[in-house]
Amino acid sequence: MVSKLVHAGIDARRIDDAARVVTDELIPAFVAHPGALRGYWMVERSSGHVLVMTDWSDEDALLSEQATDGMERATIAEHVGLRIYAVQHLEVVATHEVDSTDGAEPHWVRVTWVEGVPEVMVDDLAGLHDDKVSHQLRSGGLRASYWLADRATGDGVAFSMWDSAEDLAASEADSHRRRRRFRRDMGCRIAMVATYEAVGVVLAPVLLSAGTAGDVPARRAS
Repeated sequence: MVSKLVHAGIDARRIDDAARVVTDELIPAFVAHPGALRGYWMVERSSGHVLVMTDWSDEDALLSEQATDGMERATIAEHVGLRIYAVQHLEVVATHEVDSTDGAEPHWVRVTWVEGVPEVMVDDLAGLHDDKVSHQLRSGGLRASYWLADRATGDGVAFSMWDSAEDLAASEADSHRRRRRFRRDMGCRIAMVATYEAVGVVLAPVLLSAGTAGDVPARRAS
């Protein structure tokens, strides 16, 4: 499984307009692509920084989507003035999605960027991720958690998705302790931690990690 991470920026006054474009245009286009698994469209309202994570069954599926994706980005840029800064392709090394019977979706996201994870230790991330999730679930409100990695550079990105800002805040103290321990054990650097609001979410049926049951149906957030 591979992930595409798009970094972009927008005038903060136009975020709600952009959210409507995500719901009305980008999400339907995304789910129509073969191999599309899940997508999160996120924004930091104070700065206008936009982060889009889309996951794909394999590299071929991601690459086959590139041409139309460029047109879709141009469409939203034209509508709301989106500026693309960078696009990354990363390996999905660990996932956990909470099977929700109430249809609730994550609205807040903590994103942690790390640098310098030794390549020989990348495969250890899945086990560390399972341990992290077991602690996160005690806080309540966790909807999903992911680890993305670039083996060549040692860089990685961790996402945790939460029901509410209150749930995210309640988990922060434990998250800080885990980051400190992770940095020590892995010999890496925590480059940045940021909080985003999810303005669009789609989850196609995927295999869930151990401890969850069933498939997660495709859905979107307003």
